[in-house]
Amino acid sequence: MLMTGAFVPSAVLLLAAIIRASASDTVAVLDLLTPDDVHGVDAPTAVILDVARELAGDGLDPAPELVQGEALRRGVYAGHHGDLARTRLADAVTARAEPAALWLYAANLAADLLRNRMIAAGESIAEHARNGAETDAWTGFVRDGRALRRLHDIVQQLRHHAGQEHAA
Repeated sequence: MLMTGAFVPSAVLLLAAIIRASASDTVAVLDLLTPDDVHGVDAPTAVILDVARELAGDGLDPAPELVQGEALRRGVYAGHHGDLARTRLADAVTARAEPAALWLYAANLAADLLRNRMIAAGESIAEHARNGAETDAWTGFVRDGRALRRLHDIVQQLRHHAGQEHAA
């Protein structure tokens, strides 16, 4: 069943575009917004993105049947987490996503990741400031700041490629 009118998570939309995109576009996008970046918000989708990225790195367009076959070969579908990964690929196959919007989907997901990381960093900094030593609070502040700057830069680069240059 096609996922029309239903809410499709941004990570699944990215995967849906990836499995319809060229190898070169897939590599370009997933070199900026890596499967490791996605892992924290949607681990099963990140596993499938990793398979797609490796296929694309070998010059193969990450078509659904190739991604499916490679995931099976690698044993990605073992256990409960594997069931979730299989479901994410099925969701991506049935989602309506255009490969022409690949950069936009990636930018939207990166912006979601940035916002989530900002919230988590704010909570962590406040907790350290209330209950920890100043040096621990400062170290966390600097570490989180670097991570946020990196994600912000990724959002900006992806939006530039998508033709949507505005601040996150």
